[in-house]
Amino acid sequence: MWADEMIRATDAVLDGFEADVARLVDHRWEAATDAEVLEVVQRTVRALNAVNDQFHGAAYETDERELLCGYIDRVLGAADIEADELARRNGLLSGDITGPWRDW
Repeated sequence: MWADEMIRATDAVLDGFEADVARLVDHRWEAATDAEVLEVVQRTVRALNAVNDQFHGAAYETDERELLCGYIDRVLGAADIEADELARRNGLLSGDITGPWRDW
């Protein structure tokens, strides 16, 4: 249903997100700051925006959006970063940490 190129581009963005989150929490004596985590989320969402734009704004629709947002939350959760709490602390909608930067 989706072009292989779109799938590869999306996977590359998500692989980068996983690596960025791992770097935030790997071998640190203290927890990553909210600003550090939000910067990684913002960079990831903007990269996904670029993938979506590359495919004429049609790469990510409702189902894909929910899957991508859930994936971001799960990666953060696996790193012991609670996305909903992070959102609340920073004036973002709970359940949508990607919202401020998401075009899809």
